[in-house]
Amino acid sequence: MHRWKSCLLLFAGVAALSACGGGGGNSSGTTASSDPIVFYPHMAVLLNNTELYTWGGNESGQLGNGNTNNSSSPVKVPLGFAGYSGNGVSVGSNHTLAFQKYSTVRAWGFNRYGQLGNGLTADNQTPNSSVPVTVRKYGTTASLSGITAVAAGGYFSLALDRNGTVWSWGKNDHGQLGRLSNQNTFGNYSSQMADKVVVAAVSSPLSGVTAIAAGGSHALALKSDGTVWGWGYNQWGQVGDGLPRDKPNRFYPALVQFLDNPDRAVNVVKIAAGGSHSLALDSDGYIWAWGYNYFGQLGNGVHGENIFSEIPVKITIPGLTSAALIAAGASHSLAYDPVSDVLYAWGYNVFGQLGDGTTENRYTPVAIANFRLKAVTGILPPTISAAWDHSHARMADGTLWSWGENSSGQLGVGNQTNQFRPVQVKGI
Repeated sequence: MHRWKSCLLLFAGVAALSACGGGGGNSSGTTASSDPIVFYPHMAVLLNNTELYTWGGNESGQLGNGNTNNSSSPVKVPLGFAGYSGNGVSVGSNHTLAFQKYSTVRAWGFNRYGQLGNGLTADNQTPNSSVPVTVRKYGTTASLSGITAVAAGGYFSLALDRNGTVWSWGKNDHGQLGRLSNQNTFGNYSSQMADKVVVAAVSSPLSGVTAIAAGGSHALALKSDGTVWGWGYNQWGQVGDGLPRDKPNRFYPALVQFLDNPDRAVNVVKIAAGGSHSLALDSDGYIWAWGYNYFGQLGNGVHGENIFSEIPVKITIPGLTSAALIAAGASHSLAYDPVSDVLYAWGYNVFGQLGDGTTENRYTPVAIANFRLKAVTGILPPTISAAWDHSHARMADGTLWSWGENSSGQLGVGNQTNQFRPVQVKGI
């Protein structure tokens, strides 16, 4: 597979791509707006709920340490968060978000479209920030607060507050902010600060949300009733509403249609959004996938040009329960079974992001051999994440492991060599 194909999946809805570098994760090309093409070449992790470390590409200041130098080893970001349980961080294409539970959101990195949420963009001569800035609410002088989760996408950002309301800011050319009024206005002031995602039919905020996910140019929200809602770019069915693709943008949240399960309602407990595909885990332990499937990232055994699904398709991994973990990268997917202690991967694998020791794409889930997240008993739960063409996991003992593309040092292992099996992150 060619690198340009994977690049196109994430940014097809973000800008008209006329070139995509064939090199590493910080390859650049030319878009209609002359934006740098940066493919999630960095990583961030919050330790002990207070200490934030970042590493990888840093051309836009997305590492948050005050400069724009890449780092192949973790660097500490001064945040000043208190040690409350529930603080968190999310990595976007070339910006980063962090929040303190029930308090404020900080953002740093690329800011051409207001994805930092501080009311300033490149057009205001303050394009980027290499140090954390505070996200603000539109229409007030107040900071966005009461936050329980954040999600960073291609060139946009999401946050979830304690009342179950979703907030969005940044680029909105395909409706990824979930509010129609600013769909074509990149520099509109309201898109440079946080505002509420709304339901079209009643023009009231989307409510009852318990989890959020941001993809390349689309977004997902999980509600307390187990339903999933999607909005944004839908050229490949990644919103999952089952509607025709002749009008691919969904400017307001739409209900994801689990039509392959007619006998009973699907109760979703976890969601994940990739470059152009989406994942959900239900209460019975089944994984559902929808969207683009060129590299087999849906895990249903098929793949190829113009292969996609506008509704969720069921992936069966024997033994999974609702305690499983899922993650979606640009064109690959991960799932962790805590019962058998097995990590599964499928989809694009040219850079080794599946961690199975090969560069072969996988069209159904394969187990990563000899890699156990509970290898040492500890107090931290295992976690997994998938970025552009690299993957990460945290074992129960707190150690961090990475694999996949590493041209910008995004694996945090002290070099810039791709890794086809998990290797331990150095320095933390």
